[in-house]
Amino acid sequence: MRPNTLTILGATGFTGRLAVEYLNERYGSDLAYVVTARSAAKLEELKPLMANSPKATAMLCDVTDPESLDSVVKNSVCVVNFAGTPFIDKALPVVEACARHGTHYCDITGEIPLHRASYDRYNAAAAESGAIILHQCGYDSVPADITAFMAQKAMRERHGCGVAELRMYPGDSAGGVSGGALATGGFLMSNKELP
Repeated sequence: MRPNTLTILGATGFTGRLAVEYLNERYGSDLAYVVTARSAAKLEELKPLMANSPKATAMLCDVTDPESLDSVVKNSVCVVNFAGTPFIDKALPVVEACARHGTHYCDITGEIPLHRASYDRYNAAAAESGAIILHQCGYDSVPADITAFMAQKAMRERHGCGVAELRMYPGDSAGGVSGGALATGGFLMSNKELP
């Protein structure tokens, strides 16, 4: 049995911190999880956010260092990756390690070239090890996925049939584009050789 149910990579970034706050508030004393970052000083800043989580630990982990990454991945049931901007140059080593160790993987990126490269390179290994690799679990897709699920469920309950096609049109939004999304867009546009 692996000692850590969940590992958060990139826990000191904007979205990673939100995840740590949520875990601490919602699951506090019940969940053994690890928060990681490249900077010891930034990890220290996270400790107050983990005050209700006695089973939580903080570890240094650089996704570009195979030994550091391996030590985290092989001891986790699931890795949630927030270490990006862009993800394509940071997530592939994580996906590879997860596929090799049979560790489940989830991230928030909508970078289609990453999804393609991840599938092409590591799908067979993930299938063999039992690792589930799941990209794009963020704002890019979650609202649409939940809406599609609810529409499908309502059609079955009310009319006894499924939905063959569903089109969604987003309305006005009060949010904006994050700095990370802008940086990723610039990176992807300037690297035409990506898959």
